[in-house]
Amino acid sequence: MKTIEIKSGQSVYFCTCGKSSKFPFCDGTHKLGNQFKPRFKVYDQDAIETLCECGKCSQFPLTDHPCK
Repeated sequence: MKTIEIKSGQSVYFCTCGKSSKFPFCDGTHKLGNQFKPRFKVYDQDAIETLCECGKCSQFPLTDHPCK
C-alpha cells in the first residue's frame, strides 16, 4: 500500500482524473476536457493517507477499503 503524509494546516487538492503528473495531487490536467474535478481537503491535524490502487474507491485517490 502506498501512503502519503499530510501536515496539520495543509489544504490539498487531490487528483480524481488519474492523469496528473503530480498524482495524487491535482496539477490541473482535468481542465483539458474531462468531467473530473479535484477533491479538496483541509487537514486540522497530521495524517497519513492510504492511496487507492484499484481506481474504484469512492474517495479516489484515497482509499475507503482495502484495494486488491
